[in-house]
Amino acid sequence: MTAGAVALIKSARPNLDANDYRSLVVNTASPMVDPGGNTWPVQTAGAGSLNVVQGLQSTVTANPVTLSFGKAGSTVRPSRRSR
Repeated sequence: MTAGAVALIKSARPNLDANDYRSLVVNTASPMVDPGGNTWPVQTAGAGSLNVVQGLQSTVTANPVTLSFGKAGSTVRPSRRSR
């Protein structure tokens, strides 16, 4: 389904780069909502539910597409190398 959505957006807007297409798909997703009306957290639902119409209509892209503030924790130890 996602590949089809990207193909549709790409055919409508052929002059963008890969990061722009990724941004249009990820950043226009609709929040996931349970039957009780509660919005699912990003850690559970990811970017949300694919919304191709908004992806086609959006005029703004962002790069990088996602950011992490370490809220979910990590098993990877951060390190920095000197050059």
